[in-house]
Amino acid sequence: MTTSTIVSSQPALNNAAMPAYRADIDGLRALAVLSVMVFHANSAWLGGGFIGVDVFFVISGFLIGTILITEISRIGSVNYLEFWARRTRRLVPSAIVVTFATLVAAWVILPSADISRAAKDASFALLYATNWQNLAESVDYFGDRSSPSLFLHFWSLAVEEQFYIYLSLLFLLSKLRSKSPDQTLRKVAIFSVILAAASFVACVIQTQQSQPVGYFAIHTRIWQLSAGLGVAFLARAALTPSRSSAEIAAVVGLMFIIYAAIMFEGARGYPGIAALLPTSGAALLIWSGLTPSQPTVTASVLSHPVLTWIGKRSYALYLWHWPVFQLWKIAAQQWDARDMVMATALTFVLAGVSYTLIENPVRHSRYLRTRPITSLSALVSVVVMGLFGAIFLQHQIETRKFFTLNDGTVINLSKERIYKNKIYKLECHSSQKNDDLKTCSFGDLDAERTIVLYGDSHASHWFSSVEAFGEANGYLVYLVAKSACSPFELITFNENLGHRYVECESWRKKAMTWIKGIKPDVVIVGNSLRKVPYNADTRQYIFGEEGYRILERAQEEMTQKL
Repeated sequence: MTTSTIVSSQPALNNAAMPAYRADIDGLRALAVLSVMVFHANSAWLGGGFIGVDVFFVISGFLIGTILITEISRIGSVNYLEFWARRTRRLVPSAIVVTFATLVAAWVILPSADISRAAKDASFALLYATNWQNLAESVDYFGDRSSPSLFLHFWSLAVEEQFYIYLSLLFLLSKLRSKSPDQTLRKVAIFSVILAAASFVACVIQTQQSQPVGYFAIHTRIWQLSAGLGVAFLARAALTPSRSSAEIAAVVGLMFIIYAAIMFEGARGYPGIAALLPTSGAALLIWSGLTPSQPTVTASVLSHPVLTWIGKRSYALYLWHWPVFQLWKIAAQQWDARDMVMATALTFVLAGVSYTLIENPVRHSRYLRTRPITSLSALVSVVVMGLFGAIFLQHQIETRKFFTLNDGTVINLSKERIYKNKIYKLECHSSQKNDDLKTCSFGDLDAERTIVLYGDSHASHWFSSVEAFGEANGYLVYLVAKSACSPFELITFNENLGHRYVECESWRKKAMTWIKGIKPDVVIVGNSLRKVPYNADTRQYIFGEEGYRILERAQEEMTQKL
């Protein structure tokens, strides 16, 4: 095997250990990042543009796998200190700069409550745990109309970092009791195929049962990164395509990616089986270029200087575009074609500056390259300081939330938390585990006029204000609320319970009957906008416009009944 058969889109850092440069992979990166940017700018323009992330996964699996396979073949083991130092120099500096700049911009543009959220999200981003945060908060990547996180896009970076840990462990364990580098690599290949197959099955099942898990979790994405690793093993085995096979594979691979980007829609339930198309397309494109001395026509197109220029800056573009787009929408209070063009232009400027001044200098610093412990410890220290800074910022805002009412009254929200303790200590807020209807009365207990505060935990958040109003204005106040339960006539899935939320449906019927029975003067409904309808027959979430229509109809029906 010659070094020319093992390829990378990264300039060589160490000629003895690093593979050769491939311009067509940078071109493929350009297509991936541009598709994601167009999708985030306006999903109507490119409904499946999100598949650019899948392409990135395959590229990352190929490049990282190639590096580790090369090192095992060359010296019989992997220098994990140097490996993680390289990864850290490559990824962390730009991520820190973007995170810091985003928080500064958020401080200027956003209200304090949203700044607090941004600071919390930044903490998860710096820990490369955004994917798990999104799962815990039941984020709908394709259809959440509530204000999205400024760091939502860090989920894919978190998945890649977690895959690097997985791959390091896989190589490390495979080396145990192996008598030669070949035996180590054989074990890695066998285990990776088995685990990739298990990951794909989990991806299909989880996407059907709980789409956010299928989308964000590492165990449902390993197979895509492993597809790139598989191509790296083909390169090592010299299983390179003939000229005609390469041309066919390149065209088919590119068509797979283009078709997915144009025709896919998030509402269909992604990733699942559908993810095979862009994943196999990217793998075919990379495999078709394993003979660089005979580039395909497709590789020549992807190697165009404009595409390679964008591809080299794809990481910076990916980091910058999402917070720029979101903050622009908030600051401008609109998002038309002109705003999209200007925000995209700003993204390219910021990406170019950070690539030139931060990413490349740190990545290729001779001083840091020859001192892996220094570079790793320095960058990790910066991450830790940034993490503490984000936590401190969140704490400062959380403890300084003040309201000034029209009459000049100042309310400190940090002191209002006693009300949450009050309703929970009295067990007035129904839990998720049963359908027990609990109704607690507050306000003016002798009043004839009544207010019902009805809904999920978001209704309970309004309790202190409604109770105070009832006491001051002669209303008896009832709290009728259940955790994570939509007051709308809606079928939902409860992630904590792991099944259709039948407890909510039963409780809601009891609540509506009870409200009808007491005939209140006022009903105040509080509800999270993140509820996603669920199809109990197909066991799938209903995202996108169809889901919104279901929500709207359910809200109208509830309003009419009340």
